[in-house]
Amino acid sequence: MHVCVIMVQGRFRVNSMASGIEIGHRSTKADILRLGHKISMQMVTHKKLLVIQYGGDYKDAYYNIAEGNSEYYANQRYSVNAVSHLKDRFDEVATLCCQSSGCYSEILEPGLRAIGIGAALEDYESAIKKTIIAIRQYEPSFVILRTPAIDVMRWLRKRKIPSALILADSFNGRSLSDRLRYFRLARECNHHNVRWIGNHGVGSCLSLRNIGIRADKIVPWDWPVSINPSAREPKILDEKNAHRLIYVGAISIDKGVTDCIEAVNYLRRAGVSVALDIYGKGQLQECRSLVEKLGLLEYVNFCGLVPNSEIIPRMAAADVVLIPSRSSYPEGFPKTINEGLCSRTPLVVSNHPIFARLLKNGENAMVFKSASGEDLALKIRELLVDPNLYHALSNNAFATWQRLQIAVKWGDLFKNIAINNPEGDAWLHANRLDSGIYDLSV
Repeated sequence: MHVCVIMVQGRFRVNSMASGIEIGHRSTKADILRLGHKISMQMVTHKKLLVIQYGGDYKDAYYNIAEGNSEYYANQRYSVNAVSHLKDRFDEVATLCCQSSGCYSEILEPGLRAIGIGAALEDYESAIKKTIIAIRQYEPSFVILRTPAIDVMRWLRKRKIPSALILADSFNGRSLSDRLRYFRLARECNHHNVRWIGNHGVGSCLSLRNIGIRADKIVPWDWPVSINPSAREPKILDEKNAHRLIYVGAISIDKGVTDCIEAVNYLRRAGVSVALDIYGKGQLQECRSLVEKLGLLEYVNFCGLVPNSEIIPRMAAADVVLIPSRSSYPEGFPKTINEGLCSRTPLVVSNHPIFARLLKNGENAMVFKSASGEDLALKIRELLVDPNLYHALSNNAFATWQRLQIAVKWGDLFKNIAINNPEGDAWLHANRLDSGIYDLSV
């Protein structure tokens, strides 16, 4: 904005180069008011924060909490409130959900907006294009991405819209396409347009460093906890005729649900009486078809979603907690590991790279070969026939849980990245991956 005051033939003239309006000695009051309004409008800089997440509809979660309903996902109320509390720091805070039920842009309360673009789960390329259109229309001053959308980051960089990432993903793929994608991601993350990159857990942050992202921009985070394993005594194996297995999480092949079903089949054919309870939603049809094919309808139960407050008690009532994610799945660090440890029920986990740092076979978990239902069955059987091993894993849950804890919580990370002031930057700098406060051993 340029406003000039000049004297022409003894008269003052006010010229606004940006507005294209010139006011002279004979200008009317309306001319002056019109210029003043246009200048004031152009000089206002609106601070608008946009949060982009691929799944998880903020609008649905907001109304679910507002209506006093149960939380079906861990820390749902906490994360909803962390976003809404920032509306006092900005002119407006908006959350954009790609996989929303329909397209909308809705004010939830003054200063807080929800945007949905109605993208389908399987159409990622279309979702990214729609996201960029929505960003252009919204005109944010700062963007926080909760998904590593490289094309969105590139678009923001070219338009000099600063950004940051808060992720819950790992980057351990070895294929050529994975390595090309990681190269592009590292290039965007290391650019000064991206201020900070948070990731869930130290292991997932190390995977970012390993693909070439600067460690001094990475901050590990975790969710707050309200319970720990000390609330329960270590378990003793109940030598009963039938044992109950439990899985909690997204129902998909990459999350290892079909491996669990196949393990039940192997165990029952070997004379081990087990049943499996599956909690969550997702690819139900594929998994139910496998259950029917294997004749396991009586032994595999799809339990749907239950309030998150019931998860740990249900794990505690089971004999084995299964965490079967395949190595191809980009786990950050699943909340169900923390919940399983708090239940004191022994864990049987895959050898996913993110788990391998802290979960050791026969010490604090049973570890099976990823994507192998047969090896999963062998590890379950080994656990269920050895009372001493069973008790030892349960007893070691508290020490394992303690090693997992991180001081930086998601809400504090989100706030300090968003407000972008010297105090926030100092806090982020003190908690970065290379600060020396984390155990980075593999």
